[in-house]
Amino acid sequence: MARRQPPFLAVGRVDKPHGTRGELYVRPLSDRADERFAPGVRLRVANAAGDGLDEAFSPLQVERARPFKDGHLVKFESCRDRNAAEALRDRYLLVASEDLVPLERGEHYYHELMGLAVITSAGDRIGEVTDIHDIAASQLLEVKGPQRTHLIPIVGAFIKAVDIEEGRIIVEVPPGFLDL
Repeated sequence: MARRQPPFLAVGRVDKPHGTRGELYVRPLSDRADERFAPGVRLRVANAAGDGLDEAFSPLQVERARPFKDGHLVKFESCRDRNAAEALRDRYLLVASEDLVPLERGEHYYHELMGLAVITSAGDRIGEVTDIHDIAASQLLEVKGPQRTHLIPIVGAFIKAVDIEEGRIIVEVPPGFLDL
């Protein structure tokens, strides 16, 4: 099953300006935030609808970044004051797919899991991955089935195999789990 990779992936969401010198409070959408917002990294800006590039913004180059609360304070070279920072409020920051760092064996980017069939180890189809939720304790696959939507923890006790090429995730769930 050939899967098409999107040209850009969201790696952060600008929450709001921070201070008066163009710094932004960014909520990372990547567990590699230190790499995504490292000095010199070039990011693009999604349009207001979040479904494509905003050509009004040139690629932004990170000048500096540092962890702050649950996110990062990021300063872009072209963002010199609060007004420039305000224009980025509520926008998504994107990285080109070809700039993604290769992952370790057994690791997957979220976009690779979207749309995969979820099947029990006994061969019963549960549904298809429609979303992934990143909560404090772990991540959850949102799986839409024919009658209901299930949330399945992305942990070894549940996820037995991920086969991107075959387009499926094999899970093992306790009896009654899918009835919750």
